[in-house]
Amino acid sequence: MSELNYQSARSLPTPEWVRQIVDYNPCFLLSALCMLFGCRLLNDAVNTKTGDVRGALWLILTINVYEFCLLAVAMLIRHWQGMRRDVGILLVVGALFMGDIAFVVGDLSTTQAGMGLVVSLMLTGLAVLKVWMAMGLIGVAGQRRVIGVIVGQVALLLLMPVVFKSLSFNRNGNLSPGVIYAGWWLAGAVPVAARLILPPSTLRRLPTLAKVYLILPWLAMIGHLLACTWVFKLDFYVACYAPVLLGVSVAVGLSTQELGYVRAAAWQFGLPLVSILFTLGDSAITGKDASHWGEMSPFRLTLLCGSIIHLHGFFVHRQPRFLVSMAMMLGITTLGPSVWYSKQTVRSVARGSGDTLDSLLPRTAVGWGIVTIVLSFLLLAAGTVVSFVLKPKPADEVSG
Repeated sequence: MSELNYQSARSLPTPEWVRQIVDYNPCFLLSALCMLFGCRLLNDAVNTKTGDVRGALWLILTINVYEFCLLAVAMLIRHWQGMRRDVGILLVVGALFMGDIAFVVGDLSTTQAGMGLVVSLMLTGLAVLKVWMAMGLIGVAGQRRVIGVIVGQVALLLLMPVVFKSLSFNRNGNLSPGVIYAGWWLAGAVPVAARLILPPSTLRRLPTLAKVYLILPWLAMIGHLLACTWVFKLDFYVACYAPVLLGVSVAVGLSTQELGYVRAAAWQFGLPLVSILFTLGDSAITGKDASHWGEMSPFRLTLLCGSIIHLHGFFVHRQPRFLVSMAMMLGITTLGPSVWYSKQTVRSVARGSGDTLDSLLPRTAVGWGIVTIVLSFLLLAAGTVVSFVLKPKPADEVSG
């Protein structure tokens, strides 16, 4: 009787909210949020104590133990129940913490560059093991290039704060905005390098989770650049987004087979134009105004890179708009290093052209007579070209 009651209890309908909890298992996400919140609280407490390296190291050790626990639970679920949504959630959470989402390593590196360098190198070595385990769970363990690209991005985002701190020593702890700007160009080069390293056949075979692992470290690198701008108390320039857009446009131009020619052409044409709009401000990231024609400003550098990207787009897509926009970008580049300087150049050229044209106009009747006679010979030559070269032969002459 008890067995019948048990079977009837199992056959009862399950409430919708219970099925949602079982399907999505929010416990993993709540665990990640608690870990993130706790790390930020402890990290802020550690930073208030100058030189408290031990507390920061214990915090970093705790995060890494948590990451390996995430991988262990994912392996158990994968082994006993197969590839489920729970495994994907655990792997994504692990990728976020591997990218220093709590900024614990970044804060340590900006406080003590030497210790930050040691910790960053150790975490890079651990990242190789973590990524290898994650790719094994996903099913792409043999893709060494994929693992190398992911680990390389993790190394870059961990080492950037160390490099910034080292460069600030010669400036009494201050960092030049140009250094951060160079970091943005490095972030823009990452998708291009990843696309060149990974062939199209590999990208097509990659599961979605593997692609997430490729993208998340790059997004974390952008987050670290924003955090370093705030830590070093620098003004943020919208032009910093331009290198990232240029890098994405190059990667898109190299991925026409995966994205389709129509979509790839639209993105490759539009992203460089948007990046140019981001550099229209008159403030120079280098800390000085672009007052000389030969200076290489963010505005001019973006125009040059955009023209190269559109030249590549013309050869790939064979659309004349790429060639026209490339010529316009190169023409604007020759005007000056900034919008203000370009306006002044256009005004001076227009004024000089008007003066030259005015000096060439004849002042007397004899002069106008000579001009009209020369013009008559030119028109005669043009008419000859039209009659003998451009105009088709009559039908009777062709048949005869």
